[in-house]
Amino acid sequence: MVDGVAVGPDGERIAIEVKSPRDDVIRGIGQCYEAVCAGYTRAVLVTTLRVARKLRKLAFQRRGIRLIGVDAKARVHRYDADGWRLLGWIVDAVVNSLEGFSSLQGRGV
Repeated sequence: MVDGVAVGPDGERIAIEVKSPRDDVIRGIGQCYEAVCAGYTRAVLVTTLRVARKLRKLAFQRRGIRLIGVDAKARVHRYDADGWRLLGWIVDAVVNSLEGFSSLQGRGV
């Protein structure tokens, strides 16, 4: 089970898995793969930038899995095949990434 789901206007479903530094990040990667296998278009693992930088990136170079790191200043970084890319501040990045999505569902914290 993932923490949240974003649904696009064309029915695209993106699974969102959020892990804190104290959570089992490897389990989160497994949940992302499970979501893609269960029919989600993509899966995103969101964690702190410090934790994200320590992970081996081969798992995130596979199709459909993305890695997002958030630093202490609330800036959002995404890992691509070319390396880390700053997306901007967390509020801007969330609003921009969810534009066009009809609904956002998630478990309460």
